[in-house]
Amino acid sequence: MSTSSSTPMPAAGSFQLVEAVVERLDGAPVGERRRWSDEFKAQAVTAALEPDVNVSALA
Repeated sequence: MSTSSSTPMPAAGSFQLVEAVVERLDGAPVGERRRWSDEFKAQAVTAALEPDVNVSALA
């Protein structure tokens, strides 16, 4: 016997609309491509390498 917690596929021809709203982070550079300073990158890497740091939360 197997159990599954997945959601069944919708009927053919139906769809679900998902809206995503993206906002600029405070302090993020303005422009098409983000450019982070070498100092910021070094601080981010140092922080990520600390013991017991949740990298997802840090990001």
